[in-house]
Amino acid sequence: MSTEIKKEVNCPACGAKAEARMWSGVNAEVNPNLRLRVLDESFFDWRCPQCGAQAVLAYPCLYHDKGRRFMIYILPGNPDPEKAAGVAAQFPQLRGVRKRVTGSLTSTKEKVLLFEDGLDDRAAELVKLLLATVLTRALGKTVGPGFYCSSDEAKDRIGFSFFVEGEEEPVRKMTTFSAYRSAQSIVSQLLPPDGEDFLLVDESFARRLLARYRGEEPEPEAAEKAEQPAAEQPAAENSAAQDSAAEEAEGRSAPREAPAAEPDESTQPPEDTAAPGETAQEGES
Repeated sequence: MSTEIKKEVNCPACGAKAEARMWSGVNAEVNPNLRLRVLDESFFDWRCPQCGAQAVLAYPCLYHDKGRRFMIYILPGNPDPEKAAGVAAQFPQLRGVRKRVTGSLTSTKEKVLLFEDGLDDRAAELVKLLLATVLTRALGKTVGPGFYCSSDEAKDRIGFSFFVEGEEEPVRKMTTFSAYRSAQSIVSQLLPPDGEDFLLVDESFARRLLARYRGEEPEPEAAEKAEQPAAEQPAAENSAAQDSAAEEAEGRSAPREAPAAEPDESTQPPEDTAAPGETAQEGES
């Protein structure tokens, strides 16, 4: 079951006190309606029963899809894997379950879509990074955040949408699914098996991984956070393979960001998924 929390909050518009229904843990299989609220990014939305004003109440939440064996710890505005470390340590049964930390519903949505499509977000971030580079060269504009859209292995296509300077609508960029497979090969060569710890897999993660693959010296801070490689490749071979992946790269609308709110420091999930909170109780939406 998903874990519901009820808290009293003050409306930012009229100041009235009202009860807010929150979820410190979401079981996607048991509560598919909560999954949909994550995907349409209304999960943190709240409406004042007194004046009708809408607000965003962003708080820590542990999203778990037991069947697909992945877990995402949402820490709005502060996606620090260290805050989730205790969960993995206290529950050894979570070994082998892919675990991620995100800072917004935007990035959470992308992770959910990738994992539900059976993809590795680490490889997807590498492809996204290469596509952003190609797009920057082609348009001569600053390319902002990119998000996974869709994939079709049978048609050898995978696509992402990017926010581009001066463009009102996101720009979609497609490439071959073979480019994803090449990125997946890089991940398997350099990273240990997934599922041990909570990871923050984002653009910085992809840049550090690509630097290691090219044999470049990482930033000191990046070197401390980077995972130990399972195997090393000669720098010349790495560079050639990476160039090949970049050549392959040449060949659902983007979501909105949820503002962050004051986080809850609780991290421990109940029996099958969720992190507890004040006056927590089991329930369905």
